[in-house]
Amino acid sequence: MIEECIEMKVSGVVMDPNSNTPILVLKDESGDTVLPIWIGVMEAAAIAASLEKVVPPRPMTHDLFASVMYELGAQLVSVEIPRVSEGTFYAVLNMQTPNGMLELDARPSDAVALSLRAPCPIYVTMEVVEAAGLVVEKPDTDDNTEDSEKLKELLENLPEDVFGKYKI
Repeated sequence: MIEECIEMKVSGVVMDPNSNTPILVLKDESGDTVLPIWIGVMEAAAIAASLEKVVPPRPMTHDLFASVMYELGAQLVSVEIPRVSEGTFYAVLNMQTPNGMLELDARPSDAVALSLRAPCPIYVTMEVVEAAGLVVEKPDTDDNTEDSEKLKELLENLPEDVFGKYKI
């Protein structure tokens, strides 16, 4: 595992109101740091289905991959998001196999979808957090609606150069 990382959890998937593109939202444990990652519609559906505990009648791609890993004696140990370059995020699957550790390159959306099925932790390097993460001011109340509104406002007011072509 890469050293300077923080563990993040999937907060949810929201839609960018201007481009109608799904945004995967990761948060650190304290909820102070948010990492939005624009993803594809199919990957967003896979993540949302897992979050909602929807079980399809037939295995979807991420379910199939998780089953294949299990049947081959492999285990997804963690997912890392080690870098972002020109608006593109990169992820790594860390798998324990019968032959030792294996690192596989992956899209963050696929890696996160698998991490929800495995389940395993998601780690993000401080470099990525500093480049693309957002610091959220904590509200005085524990109202999740207010949190959602603050997140939406924060995402809408991002500087144009933060995510390249994927501006809200």
